[in-house]
Amino acid sequence: MRSIGFFGASALALTLLASGAVPALAAGPFDGSWVIDVPAGRLKPGDYTSSASCPALRLPVEIRDSKVTGQLTRSPTAVGTPVIEPGGGRLSAPVTGTVQADGSVVAQWENYHAAGKLVGDGGEVTVQGECGPRVSKATRVKN
Repeated sequence: MRSIGFFGASALALTLLASGAVPALAAGPFDGSWVIDVPAGRLKPGDYTSSASCPALRLPVEIRDSKVTGQLTRSPTAVGTPVIEPGGGRLSAPVTGTVQADGSVVAQWENYHAAGKLVGDGGEVTVQGECGPRVSKATRVKN
């Protein structure tokens, strides 16, 4: 029996890649579009005499192959409360993070740091920002 050698194996691999015959990676259990709903909070946690507060936020992200990704932009509104929107413009900032096989998730966007646990199509994530820690709800968006 004759061996095909290095060059033959390389040619075979290139042929498989070009034909699309290479098996695709299986989707992870948490892959999909998600939103993190962060409740409003006080600028100084526990300070109920101050009128300064942090608005509630809805942070849309994607999870693919155990990576949390996205590009988010703050858009001002008529009432002054910013809305967070997906966008890739010059004012957007990347979302980065990872999801472990057990659903443990960590992510970052601008000065927000999040850590929590996903289970099925939901989860609880603590988001740390200028208002201190805020327990937030994560939900997979049905497409």
